[in-house]
Amino acid sequence: MRLEAVALSAALGNRMVLRDVDVEAHPGEVMAVIGPNGAGKSTLLRVLSGLLRPAAGRVLLDNLPLAHWPRQALARALAYVPQDRTVHWPLAVRNVVALGRLPFHATGAAATPDDREAVDSALADMDIAGLQDRPISEVSGGELARVLIARALAQRPAVLVADEPAAGLDPAHQLALFSHFRRIAAQGCTVVVALHDLSLAARFCHKVVLLRAGRVIAAGEPEKVLTSEHLRDAYGVSARLHVLDGIPVVQVVGELP
Repeated sequence: MRLEAVALSAALGNRMVLRDVDVEAHPGEVMAVIGPNGAGKSTLLRVLSGLLRPAAGRVLLDNLPLAHWPRQALARALAYVPQDRTVHWPLAVRNVVALGRLPFHATGAAATPDDREAVDSALADMDIAGLQDRPISEVSGGELARVLIARALAQRPAVLVADEPAAGLDPAHQLALFSHFRRIAAQGCTVVVALHDLSLAARFCHKVVLLRAGRVIAAGEPEKVLTSEHLRDAYGVSARLHVLDGIPVVQVVGELP
């Protein structure tokens, strides 16, 4: 499913955070939203997920405004992984992941074989099958991050929106996570992630959207967005995109005077 924002503006309280933003994410793509702190990345993802009403403009999912989607249909089609990783109940890891299946059956209904297979697959994909019986309160921060991503994957969404999913993960699990994002995109999923790690964006994402002060200043293929000029303008740093052993890497040299 295509996820699109058209002339989008959004506010938090009395403060306008996004201004006249146009973005498109397509099936088969991993799209990164990058930018400095306060640029509006999390706000954009919340609006794209239907969690925050825009002040102007609109969000379309498969050409239909989000507001016109029936709630259950939207809950099945789109999964959101928040930056906040708080879990308020002392559930077992498996039960947290199984919450991703709630949109597919009535409250209190028994899990189906499809539910169990989806949960098993998500646990394995995030390398947490060995933790499934552990209380969520007893896992590390990085493990909790993978549990919440697994919850979204168990939903088997057509669109996955994740806010800083790599934060707190060790390098091996960061690489495994983004390799998995590429795999589900290749299967037709639309993946949108907010990122601070520019090298992950360069290596794994098909498209990059660069925000500064609530506006899009560049969007397109990573090599066209992650230029020294754009990174200087957005972050105030000297940085270069290199290719080392066939792998794109963004090197930040230092702050600008």
